[in-house]
Amino acid sequence: MARDPAHRLDALLIGAAPAVAIRAVVELGIPDRLAEGPQRVEALAAAHDLDPDALRRLLRALAAQGIFAVEGDLWRNTPMSALLRPGAAGSRAAAARYGAHPALLQAWLGLPETLRTGRPAFEAAHGAPFFDWLEAHPDAAFTDYMTERTAAVADAVVGALDLAGVTALLDVGGGAGALLQAILAANPGVRGAVLDRRAAVAACPVEAIAGDFFAPLPAGFDAALLKEILHDWGDADAARILARCRAALPAGGRLFLVEALADDPRAAWMDLVMMVVFGGRERSRAALEALLVEAGFALEGTQPLAGGLCLLTATAIDHPGGAPRRA
Repeated sequence: MARDPAHRLDALLIGAAPAVAIRAVVELGIPDRLAEGPQRVEALAAAHDLDPDALRRLLRALAAQGIFAVEGDLWRNTPMSALLRPGAAGSRAAAARYGAHPALLQAWLGLPETLRTGRPAFEAAHGAPFFDWLEAHPDAAFTDYMTERTAAVADAVVGALDLAGVTALLDVGGGAGALLQAILAANPGVRGAVLDRRAAVAACPVEAIAGDFFAPLPAGFDAALLKEILHDWGDADAARILARCRAALPAGGRLFLVEALADDPRAAWMDLVMMVVFGGRERSRAALEALLVEAGFALEGTQPLAGGLCLLTATAIDHPGGAPRRA
């Protein structure tokens, strides 16, 4: 039987505690330690210089959510806690570190101000937009999270991309380059490069270009890929990014967008994250198509992907009524 409304609310009103607790066990490496086999809490505490009673209470709370399990006095991983191991297949360890990052938690406290002004609470809390703050406060949590998030859908993206006729692909905002590396491995006749912030591409395994996608993009590419880039930005900035892509591509060049669609209920919470942290938003298919048309692209098709994402394929066209929007 479904829980009554009060119990359902109680589960939500416990607040940030579960996310912070999960982040703590990831930071401590508890799931990695338990991957070696079941252990007593005293041994776990000793290995990490922790108070045994405090650790037991933390594990007990997480076990109530299916994260860890105890049999007798031996604690072990569950399928959920196993996903909190960095590097594990389908790992969510980076998501745990990023989602409960102190800087983000502070931003969420400013949600009422965002509701009044429409401005991202992160900027009000930290005095700078997220990406400017990240440049001044380098932290691997965001890059690791994006790499982990990309790994979860890389196979689906690679399988859905139609690169027939493409000779050179620019991954705009492609971060550490893992997705482009997988794409190039599956399409050996295609050249590719990642364009992103210098810190993001520092260890990129493929050709990397340190740059800003609000500035003119490099020439020599006949296709561009943007994976979960536009949702970080409001409509005016998203239009500028697309205009830069159009200016860099020849007529007939192709643009691939990977985005969640706002029409999908699974996108609702991520849309709220975009609003509070970045000042961006998830968009409907119609809204994305409108931005594409304004920038000088024709939407050719959409294809659902894993994890609630969608691949949108567009072609660069010459506007019959004049030039596309200037970047």
